[in-house]
Amino acid sequence: MKFQALDPEAQYEVVGEGKVYSGDELMEVGILVDFWGDFQSRTWRLKKR
Repeated sequence: MKFQALDPEAQYEVVGEGKVYSGDELMEVGILVDFWGDFQSRTWRLKKR
């Protein structure tokens, strides 16, 4: 899943997972969404560093 309207120069932490990505990486590459079946959802909370 690719994100939009982030600061490409900033670093973003995925809260609860401790992973850190650049804004540019999140907008260009995104995060792998791993679902197993129908009607699943996922929420990510990002914290700008």
